[in-house]
Amino acid sequence: MTDRVLIIKLGALGDVVMATALIKAIMTKHGPRACTLLTTDKYREVFRNWNNLLIKTFPRHGLIHNARTLKWIRQHEYTHLYALQGSNRTKIMSRFSKIPIRVGNQRHPAYTHSPKDPWLRNSHIFNRMIEVCNSAGVDVLEKRPYFPTTAAEKTKVERWLEEKKLTDRTIVLLHAGVSPKRPEKQWPYFSELARHLTTKNIVPIWIGAAPDRDVNLRLSGVAGVDATAEFTVSELSQLSNFAKFAVTNDSGPMHVLSSGNIPIFGIFGPSDWIRHHALGQEQYVITLDKLNTTDIKAANLAELAPSKVISFIEKTLY
Repeated sequence: MTDRVLIIKLGALGDVVMATALIKAIMTKHGPRACTLLTTDKYREVFRNWNNLLIKTFPRHGLIHNARTLKWIRQHEYTHLYALQGSNRTKIMSRFSKIPIRVGNQRHPAYTHSPKDPWLRNSHIFNRMIEVCNSAGVDVLEKRPYFPTTAAEKTKVERWLEEKKLTDRTIVLLHAGVSPKRPEKQWPYFSELARHLTTKNIVPIWIGAAPDRDVNLRLSGVAGVDATAEFTVSELSQLSNFAKFAVTNDSGPMHVLSSGNIPIFGIFGPSDWIRHHALGQEQYVITLDKLNTTDIKAANLAELAPSKVISFIEKTLY
């Protein structure tokens, strides 16, 4: 019997980006053209260059949408389900999907396969998802985000750098934005960092999507180049190949950039960096507790002085 595999991963951006390594491993296990990804429409572009992966999107909210999606799942007679989303909604979909092999994060009637140990939330979520995949015989060998890039995307990035006269310059990628729902995750001193970089003959590049436009416009007025909404996710991954390093808040772009080979200095305050840092970037995490500034449980990023961040970056790099 030919495998017909459904993978569920709905969000948020950083979690979807990290899941690309898991999805690649699942596709390797089950063979080409076997897998369908169920996600939300705004994350479709993350997989725009993935050959042989079918994409099904649906609205995340609303009982009617959930009921229609469950009906769609049952109609397609999948043989395997990988629930990479740990929500109750996903649990319900799995439980009533009629799919014989169902893989999830916890021991529950919704799943036929799961790690033997309970999820205690004391390790990185990606490591837990590896255990989830392992429980169904899937080996995850690549432990960083996966973004296949086309020749056209590479050319676009190179031409943008030429147009901005950056081809022979040292550039650093900065993401100063955060989700509007989590303003406390925003480090308030990116302008001071940018000014320091320019004294080192380094050009700050302000990256991000449309919601970051206002903050990037203000900061690029201080120093650097505004690249708001210039690049798709896979193009941003390609851009990282031309940068010396990146500095970001705890955000989706932080995870996208970790697909490259540069240091990503992720600034964490109220969120748990141990569970959410960018893959392969643990040594570059910047936190209040790491710098012995205050207790992480009372983290206020306004207390994280630019001088401490700059010192940490320079000591780590040089």
